[in-house]
Amino acid sequence: MSLGDHLEELRFRLILAVVGPLVASVVVFFFGWDIVELLIQPLAVALEQSGQEPQIHPRQIGEAFGVYLKVSFIGGLIIGIPWLVWQLWQFVAPGLYPSERKFITALLPGSVVLSITGVVFMYYVMLPFTLWFLVGFTNTFDMPSTERHLIQEFTDEQPPDDVATTSVMTEGGRIPVVFNNPNEHEIGDMWIQVPRNILCIDVGEQVVSVRLNSNKQAMTPVFGLNEYISFVLWTALAFAISFQLPLVMLLLAKIGIFDHRMMAGARQYALLGCFAIGAILTPADVMSMLALAMPMYLLYEFGLLLVKWFVGVPEPETESEPA
Repeated sequence: MSLGDHLEELRFRLILAVVGPLVASVVVFFFGWDIVELLIQPLAVALEQSGQEPQIHPRQIGEAFGVYLKVSFIGGLIIGIPWLVWQLWQFVAPGLYPSERKFITALLPGSVVLSITGVVFMYYVMLPFTLWFLVGFTNTFDMPSTERHLIQEFTDEQPPDDVATTSVMTEGGRIPVVFNNPNEHEIGDMWIQVPRNILCIDVGEQVVSVRLNSNKQAMTPVFGLNEYISFVLWTALAFAISFQLPLVMLLLAKIGIFDHRMMAGARQYALLGCFAIGAILTPADVMSMLALAMPMYLLYEFGLLLVKWFVGVPEPETESEPA
């Protein structure tokens, strides 16, 4: 086949490779709401478990529609990955030996299975655990004291002590809202002191204060729709790629770059590399890193078994005796 024929074949395969995901994106577009709901469900569960309102907030007017299109496009791309791999295979297969074509053809189904396994593991194990940890950690910060310092007492404008700014209607009547406690009050009198939002009740011997703000947390998690969806999609892609490790090891052993003895002797470096990849591809917390690093190392051990079964273990080198 001449160079011009190769270029024509490449152009044809590229056109087919682009058309496939586009058609899949159009199909996914009609199921976009179901996919978005599926993606935000782990976040809603984590927020509800932590006592927060299970909501996610679009930060711009068109953000919801943009996320809908993004999910449709990326969903079509994910579904079209086998089609892309197939077109690539159809282009390079004529230049390979029959044994090489047979070996790589056997790897393609395993690659699809491992990709799906990585995404499923991310969604059902890593993502809920990570969201639970991050949202729960945010809720551990208590609200600091809102008492004014001495310098603020002199600089703030002080209204009269017993002047009510407004009132709040309740079933028992109106409760005055004041800046400071009134000078004169009787048993049973109630008032709300602002800006501290404290309900004060005269019970006779003392004035009981109850803070109206039930949220004692200094931080309330607010998740943006686009940021969260992008986080989930990129994490899913990271897991799908990382779970290809056993097949990569098998391919490297088959073409002779590494053998089983070399891979087995590099276990400590492989473990370090798994933690490094986990730290790079996941959010900046220890739990997420462990959630990716530990399965990757187990996949490394699984890759060693595949190399041992399908390629074999080389015989140890023996030193020849001097004549």
